[in-house]
Amino acid sequence: MRTPADAAPAHQANVPWRRLAFFVVAAQCLALTLLGYMLLNKHRSLLDELMLSRIEIEASDLETALRTGAMSGLQPGEMFRLEAMVQHLKAADPAIAAIAVLSVEAHTARIVFADDPGQIGKTLPADEWQSTSAHGFTRHDADAGPQIEVAVRDAAGVVIGGLRVRAAGAPLAAASQAMASSLWYTIAAAVGALTVLTLAALARLRAAGSGAALHRRIVVLALSSTLAASAFVAWQADRLFGEQLKPAVTAKVQGIAGLLANKLEYAAALEIPLDKLPGVTDYFAGIIARHPEVAALRLSDATGGVLAEHGAARGRWITRAVGNAQVAAATDERFVARRLGELAADVGIVLLVSGLIFRELLAALLHRLPRSGGVPTLSALQSLRLPLFLFILSEEMSRSFLPLYLQSFTSGSSFLGQEAEVGLPITAYMLCFALATPFAGRWTDRWGIARVFAAGVGLALAGFAWTALATAYWQLLPARALCACGYAAGTIACQRQLITLTGPAERARGLALFVGAVGIAAICGSALGGVLAEQFGFRLVFALSALLTLLALAAFHYARVPTMAPGDAGPLLGLADVRRLFADRRFTFLMLGGAVPAKIALAGFLFYLTPLALHQLAYSPAAIGRAVMLYFVLVAAVNPLASWLADHFGWRLALTVGGGLLIGIGGLAGVAGWLPAEAAVWTGIAALGIGTGLAAAPMQALASEIGARAGATSVAVVLRTVERLGSVIGPLWAGAWLVSGDWRGAMAAIGVAVLAGTLLCLGVREEGAR
Repeated sequence: MRTPADAAPAHQANVPWRRLAFFVVAAQCLALTLLGYMLLNKHRSLLDELMLSRIEIEASDLETALRTGAMSGLQPGEMFRLEAMVQHLKAADPAIAAIAVLSVEAHTARIVFADDPGQIGKTLPADEWQSTSAHGFTRHDADAGPQIEVAVRDAAGVVIGGLRVRAAGAPLAAASQAMASSLWYTIAAAVGALTVLTLAALARLRAAGSGAALHRRIVVLALSSTLAASAFVAWQADRLFGEQLKPAVTAKVQGIAGLLANKLEYAAALEIPLDKLPGVTDYFAGIIARHPEVAALRLSDATGGVLAEHGAARGRWITRAVGNAQVAAATDERFVARRLGELAADVGIVLLVSGLIFRELLAALLHRLPRSGGVPTLSALQSLRLPLFLFILSEEMSRSFLPLYLQSFTSGSSFLGQEAEVGLPITAYMLCFALATPFAGRWTDRWGIARVFAAGVGLALAGFAWTALATAYWQLLPARALCACGYAAGTIACQRQLITLTGPAERARGLALFVGAVGIAAICGSALGGVLAEQFGFRLVFALSALLTLLALAAFHYARVPTMAPGDAGPLLGLADVRRLFADRRFTFLMLGGAVPAKIALAGFLFYLTPLALHQLAYSPAAIGRAVMLYFVLVAAVNPLASWLADHFGWRLALTVGGGLLIGIGGLAGVAGWLPAEAAVWTGIAALGIGTGLAAAPMQALASEIGARAGATSVAVVLRTVERLGSVIGPLWAGAWLVSGDWRGAMAAIGVAVLAGTLLCLGVREEGAR
């Protein structure tokens, strides 16, 4: 028979269980909603791409006429037959909303021909027409709708005019609305079924008892059910995508067939035999390379004999007559499936990251459920991990695309040059982070963790909001400085609290929570931030980072983390301690040869060069995020093995040197002629990840051993400060090499710097060992 004393804990446990059920269902709904928005955004971008590329094909005749006249010395306003071509193109395709032919004189663009007579004579702002000065058609998302633009140059290469065609937004909006209605209905059905199954399973698990096994079952239940529901939604979206995108693909291939027919008819009008036309097969190959919706092109004569052909047919043929001959284009039926396959990688990353984040959130809630043999100190540490994880995640979200966002603000017109302009905000962040770290520790001892963590959240929130709303380059410098000061205050406050809450026997487990939160947040942030940036834009990710800082503060107060009294963490590092450490030649060599070069490689190569290099190689922000994520995954995988080897065999210096050599050799892959550019970047990332995993923990252990008299805490503070100074140098070092070369040379320069530092590490050996 249960006593009142037995019933009280069970009643108290009802509240966490209700919260747990609410949280699990809410997180599952959020994951499916995010998946739905990603699918709809991909659907809209595919529709935009297909429509603009089809309009580009239809406008090619107008662009050719404009370019031919320019090469003959005519100004756009003097090409009077363009007016009839503009009206004919507008009437031929209802998807075209507006057409304008521009004439550029004395840095001023004026509309000379347009489908709307009221637009003729209008002058465009400089920032609008200058965007058309690139070669070939470019695509833009304007407020009035997506549009294509192309500049026209004369024989001297001077831009004298241009063409602008804007797509109608109504057909795109109607197609997107139809897709949204069908997809949200599917998601609603999945959410309903998932909610019922989850609540029923949680009720059954609750009756099964408590303990660590119960917690694992809850995590497995939540993740597996969410994955199954997401897979169902993605499968239904694949079917809906095919139904809506196939007509758009067919319309584009029809446009390509019509374009080829017009060009061949022009050749026939000049009495050029079609079987004598040179380079037709190569021309077909170029068309297929630019338009992946086309699987094959064929030109045949009146008897059906093939005159020219390229590609392999995987779909139906669309034919157009050219006199007695015939040109045919075959649609690639697998085009939509391939594009959905590209999205599948993003969906997989989102599900993986959602699982890791979900596990962190769930663990923070599960530690409140009844648990036999619980340790109060470790429970308090676990309650601190969630706000720390969310706070670090806010900064890691922009890691994979920050240089690209900074590059969009640079002009290269200043005395610094574009490369230095991109690297300067990154350097300012690292410098402010390094300078704010010791002050953050003193503030924590003076005012306590709660106030300092809240101050860090406020600074980071202001920095992310300012970065998201920035309109000029100069605004990025103070915005990033605010983020750095906030990040230093928040993380140092939590780290000091971990030291306070743990005794010598629990210190390692406490710091492991900090390291684990940093590692998982880095893996999640770099990948998820890249995916969201590609789907919704850079600014939204910074806004999401600002929201994450608020969630971190809310989690901190909800967890009721024990407050720290001033001075509880022990005395801070003094200047005399720093001088004593660097008076030891071995410690100085280790810092200058190991700690600094490793962070030069991390900040200069991974955080600065990698996004720029992969962007040049046509990588999307999501793909760049996956590349950056590889580094953190490798570090997390190799670090435990290296720590064991260093402790078991005493290979501290050997692993430090070996990791440095691997990082340096990976940097030299940038100048390896036998490696393609893409492979060189991935080799550098892999070498950096494995090398850092090998060297990081053994180097810290070796530093603690050398500076044992100063104490482990003092050594850790000096090591982190020196590493951050290396992070300041990294972007400047890489940017300096970019000014006079390309990213390959900058990558190799970083590799040489790391190799030189690794040789300096050899001076760490004792005299007797020489």
